[in-house]
Amino acid sequence: DDSDTAPAAKKRRTSTIKGTQTTTAGKRRAGKLSAFQSVPLDLLVDIAKKLDPPTLLSLSRVNKLMRRLFASRSAAPVWASVCANVDLPALESTDLSAMQLTSLIYERDCHICGCVRAVIVDYGLRRRWCKSCKSANLNKASRLQPHVKDLHPLALECSLFTYDSISGYNRDKKPYYCIPDLQAMSDHLHNLEIESSVTWRNYLRDARLRKRNKQAMATDQALDEDAQADELAVGGLEAFAAERASIVAAAQKDAGALVDWERSLAKSRRDVSYAARAARYAAIKEKLFALGHTESDCSYLHYHSSDVGALVHQPTRLSDTIWNRISSEIIASVERNKAETFIYEKPERLLARRTALQPRYDALLSMDQGEANTTFPSFGIVSLLPSVEPFWVPEDSSATNDEWQAALPSILADVDSARRAIKVGFARHLVAELCKPSSSTNLDAALVDKLKAPSAPGRPVGALLRSFEPDKTHRTSWRWSGVSNLFAVTLNLGYAAPKVSAAEFDALFSHSRATFEVGSASRHGPVFAFPEIHEQLRSRGYLGLAREASFPLSPRTAAATLAQSLASAAELDAFKRNVLSSAGLSGRSLDDGGLKALGKVFACDRCPGARMRCWTGVLDHYGAKHAGR
Repeated sequence: DDSDTAPAAKKRRTSTIKGTQTTTAGKRRAGKLSAFQSVPLDLLVDIAKKLDPPTLLSLSRVNKLMRRLFASRSAAPVWASVCANVDLPALESTDLSAMQLTSLIYERDCHICGCVRAVIVDYGLRRRWCKSCKSANLNKASRLQPHVKDLHPLALECSLFTYDSISGYNRDKKPYYCIPDLQAMSDHLHNLEIESSVTWRNYLRDARLRKRNKQAMATDQALDEDAQADELAVGGLEAFAAERASIVAAAQKDAGALVDWERSLAKSRRDVSYAARAARYAAIKEKLFALGHTESDCSYLHYHSSDVGALVHQPTRLSDTIWNRISSEIIASVERNKAETFIYEKPERLLARRTALQPRYDALLSMDQGEANTTFPSFGIVSLLPSVEPFWVPEDSSATNDEWQAALPSILADVDSARRAIKVGFARHLVAELCKPSSSTNLDAALVDKLKAPSAPGRPVGALLRSFEPDKTHRTSWRWSGVSNLFAVTLNLGYAAPKVSAAEFDALFSHSRATFEVGSASRHGPVFAFPEIHEQLRSRGYLGLAREASFPLSPRTAAATLAQSLASAAELDAFKRNVLSSAGLSGRSLDDGGLKALGKVFACDRCPGARMRCWTGVLDHYGAKHAGR
């Protein structure tokens, strides 16, 4: 016919993009698992026993053959061996297989929304979920009513629970439930109750109908059979609830064991990582030591926050290839840190060189006797003299015996100048006190003019040290080291008041007000005349300057201060009596310690509508609002 004589249809050609690579049939077949599937099962099982759980889980999902092999009950010994490889604890629950446990531990999919980065796992609920799903689906029993429809009475005791709340705080140890799981359990219990009752009713009625040849049964007998069916249904429900209760109890024990295992696993991983990082850090230090760097140069690399901490503290072994790639950056960082450390440690080196001069100062001090020893400047002043600073301020300075002996004449001359400048400072301090309006002393105007500081700059101590003052970047290091205290010394060797004679000094320091106290005026400390006050200041660690001493209160001022204190005490006693009278405690002593234990029963009589306070509170209120007013 026509179909036999019709020409054959041409094969349709498909267009291809030039330059694309196609895979041949032979190469495609090479990617199949035919060779792997030909491995004997016993050998495959032996190989599987040496794997870890996530690898075996992935292997069981390769194809149907692998799933039938490793997902069956006969594969339980294989899974037990694999779990033992990672020290997984044996479960008490019988409803959770090792394969399901592996999926719960190692897979990252959220069981609720399916997102692939769910990091929260709850072994009590056997749920892995993301943070949002946990917040939306976890709640405690007292708040489940609006979320679970028609909650079965046995649903709570048949459902898994956890003590891990959403906030992380659960001091009362109240159980929290997964709402979808609880709803499913409640629905299952309702269905089980209905199915059990209907099944037993149908069975009993079918038996009755077969026995009576399908004749109707009396109503009372039907009711008895219905009651028997209800009892059997309740018995089946109670058996299911008892089984679930045992599963829930076992799940709680398993949850604790799994949490402990997870913590121990994390700790072992941290230990391994720490050991690997420490080995890499030690290897990098050895490389730097070989280049001539010292331990102090590399010490900052110990901190992860350093600029090259990400390169140093890695768990990867330091190979030659890695070192060649990161060495330039690490060496440059070490060089920068070395330069910064040299600047930051400059104050410590400076103070160490200054402290080394202390024995030489003690030797000079012991050489003088009498008033010369009393007026000998303190170590803080002597170390800042122009002739002494070159022995410790410059970085390359040294104090050899020969150099010290050569400079000794100029040092002693500067000591005498400092002695004179300190004496002039105390004289000016005294003149300023005597020139106050409260003082009735008439001073010689010529003496006051002679004691004035000259307009010339003079020779301030510490000039060389101040020339080495650091910039703002490193000033914090200097301040903490105590060097900044030396910058504040203001003694000037040029302010010697050469026109003031010794007799004028003696007359001035013999004044009745020419007594000094150490530190601020306390009205209780001992007073000293000059030059004894200088020795007292020096022995107590002061610099020995006039600004470190104060004048005791005059008799008139002391009497006025005492009278003011007595008046304030009398006013406070009157306030206490009024407060006690208002509280109905007029007979109590003002110093009765039991008033503090009465609580908030006192009110201020000077403030209208004052709130009640305790005894200490009402006294504090008086001091803040009424004392001295």
